[in-house]
Formats: sequence, C-alpha cells, structure tokens
Amino acid sequence: MVLVATAGVAELLIGRALDASRNGLSQTETTLTEASTLAASTAAVADRIAQLGTGVADGIGGSAAALDATQALAGSVNQLIEVLAAVSSKVRNVSVDLAAAQQQLRDVQARVSASETQVRATLPQLQQSAASLRDLPQQLTDARTSVASSRAELGPIGRLARVVVALIGLALAGLVLVTSESAVLRSTPRREQR
Repeated sequence: MVLVATAGVAELLIGRALDASRNGLSQTETTLTEASTLAASTAAVADRIAQLGTGVADGIGGSAAALDATQALAGSVNQLIEVLAAVSSKVRNVSVDLAAAQQQLRDVQARVSASETQVRATLPQLQQSAASLRDLPQQLTDARTSVASSRAELGPIGRLARVVVALIGLALAGLVLVTSESAVLRSTPRREQR
C-alpha cells in the first residue's frame, strides 16, 4: 500500500514538474517572439536613422557648396563695387557692408563645414549600430526555436520518468514479495528428512 502511495506521489510530482516546465518554456517562447518582433522594428528604425544621417551629411555638403558659390558671387560683386567706388563715395559704404556680409558668410561656412564633419564622423557608428540591430531578430528567433525544441522534448522525458517510477515501484513490490516469501519460508517448520 505504501508503495502504491509513493508511486502515486511520484507520478503527481513528475506531472507538476513537467507542467511547470512546459508553462515556463511556453512563456519564454512567447517573450522571445515578441522581443524578435520588437528587435526587427528597432533594426528598421536604426537603418532609417543611418540613411537619414547620410542624407543630412549630403544636405550639409550641398549647403557648403551653395555658400562657396555665394562667397564667389560676393567676391565678384565686391570687385565691381571697388570699380564703382572710385567714382562715388556712396558706393564705398556699400563696399564696407558687403565686406561685413562676406565675413559673416565665411563664419557660417566654417560652422556648416564643422557640422558636416561631425555628422560624417558619426555615420560609421550609426551604420554599425544598424547592422548589429539587423542581426538581433534572427538571434532571438534562433533562441525561440531552441526553447520550442526543449519544450517538445519534455513529452518523451516525462514518459521516461513515469516508466522509471513504475519500474522502481515494481522492483520494490517484487523485493517486498520476495522478502515476505522468504520470511514465510523461514517461519514454516521444516520436516525432518529421513
């Protein structure tokens, strides 16, 4: 009777342990699926940011080229003004204003060039981050597949554990039976041999 109760308790414990393991692995699989989806979205955003960074750098480069052209035009206008300044003093005042505007243009050009340099310096890091994030969804999918495989293996493991418990129970029952038979045989008086 004790053996049957022990086997029943062992069966119950095995069942609960397997259920808890299945539930835990199922939750892990769900979490990894959600993480993979989130990682894919994050990778897409990172790719877009890297593309925008390149666009910003190119735009700044275009602005720098436009400022160069404006500076060249201002230089040509300044030469024309110098020719006219020889004729009129009012034109000299315009020449001074134009020189100040040209200095401001050079200052803006310097800031734009520095900005372009900074943006271009960050581009490799942005692109590397985007590349790393692109690999993450597949890594999470691989982990989820591994968890699903582990969960599937719990069935055969549970059956094996139940068979082992049953065999141990049978072995103990056999041992009890043999022990009790042996005790009966020892307690039975023997006939004397003639």
